[in-house]
Amino acid sequence: MTIYNLDTETESGLNAFYGHFKTDSPLFVAIEAHFDEWITSRARPDEVDMYESDDAIYTKKGAIHQAIEDIFDIMREENMPFISLNHSFVDLEAAFQG
Repeated sequence: MTIYNLDTETESGLNAFYGHFKTDSPLFVAIEAHFDEWITSRARPDEVDMYESDDAIYTKKGAIHQAIEDIFDIMREENMPFISLNHSFVDLEAAFQG
């Protein structure tokens, strides 16, 4: 999936940016699939507890929002017009790990 950088200094760019946070947006859905695979296959027990225990401190939705913010931060910092989820700069697990 390719994600295009947005000019969040404009109202339309800001609206488009926040549109990615909706649970039915393609970017949210793609990152959610990565999260689900990570939490069931690669997360350490203490990481799973951060999300699924009775005293969980994180939410799946919050982790996905953080990943989206991180992706746009990377594009801004690196002056990239677009990036893909599998680019070496994108580390979704870092966002999931808190």
